[in-house]
Amino acid sequence: MLEIGRSTTAPRPVKVLEVDGTSARALDESPLEGTIEPLELVKIEPANALELFTTAGALKPILERLASEVRSIVPDPTTAKGRASIISLAAKVGKAKNYLEEQGVALNRKLKEQPKLVDANKREAWNFLEALQKDTRLPVTDWEAEQERIEAQRLADEAAADLAQEIENAHEFAILLDRQRTMDLAQAAREEEEARLQEEERRREQAAEDAREAAREELEAAARREQEALEAAEQAEQDRLAAEQRARDAEARETQARKDADDRAVKERQMASQREAQAAAAAAQRERDRQVAEKKAEDAAAEARFKDKEHRKAFNGEALADMVKMTGLTEVMAKNVISAIAMNRVRHISIAY
Repeated sequence: MLEIGRSTTAPRPVKVLEVDGTSARALDESPLEGTIEPLELVKIEPANALELFTTAGALKPILERLASEVRSIVPDPTTAKGRASIISLAAKVGKAKNYLEEQGVALNRKLKEQPKLVDANKREAWNFLEALQKDTRLPVTDWEAEQERIEAQRLADEAAADLAQEIENAHEFAILLDRQRTMDLAQAAREEEEARLQEEERRREQAAEDAREAAREELEAAARREQEALEAAEQAEQDRLAAEQRARDAEARETQARKDADDRAVKERQMASQREAQAAAAAAQRERDRQVAEKKAEDAAAEARFKDKEHRKAFNGEALADMVKMTGLTEVMAKNVISAIAMNRVRHISIAY
């Protein structure tokens, strides 16, 4: 819709239908590619004006010759020079159209008895040249529309790339966290196993030291008992046998302790393997979730681009129809007005989609 109000933006000159910095107004007087001058082809001598405007179809050969000459010039709309030539040619066709309109109006003032026939002829000339003007400028109009589509696609691609990068960053961060947790668990398991082994080694050394100390004390006592009496020999033998049994018991305890330690190590390795498998499964699920989210984001972006394009197309079409209907402007002139407003080149007036 059109919104009229105060604007703080300084007005700028409107260059209607800009093509590489050159406006259609500035091109009106530029030379054409070729030798065709539409205004010369529709020049009417005063002696022939009455016959041409009062005879049905009399202007048709002139108009068709002009159309043939104009269409014989085919500049390249993909180059700045070619687009400028097309716009200039269309403007000169417009001058020929205005010239015939002026001739018809002048003849109407002189020939009050034949106004309807004159109006019919000038309307025919106007409509024919209006269509020719639009058709002549169509390559540039199509090129401008394609440029707008390319720019919209570029902006949408940039937005989709930014979203994909955010998703990728989040995925990498989650992988780093999971990897760090796995490393921490492995380090804790290694430290626990090292502490257990150190404690077992300390216990074995202590048991051996105790055994050595007991044997030494036993030998000293035996020597004393041998010196004291023969009956002490039997007691010494019993004490020796008891020491050997204690040594065997200590060895059995040590063997059992090693077995228990080995069982715990196997269990810890199994648990670590299970944790690694669970971590891998979780990472795979996160990757699948990321792919689903990325697909949804791409679909949503494509749908938004399509809806926005259709909305703007319908909105501009309605505004153009209303302006042509309410103001009497031609469709080309109305398009130029809407373009100027959309580019904020008209003070106090803006378009809100």
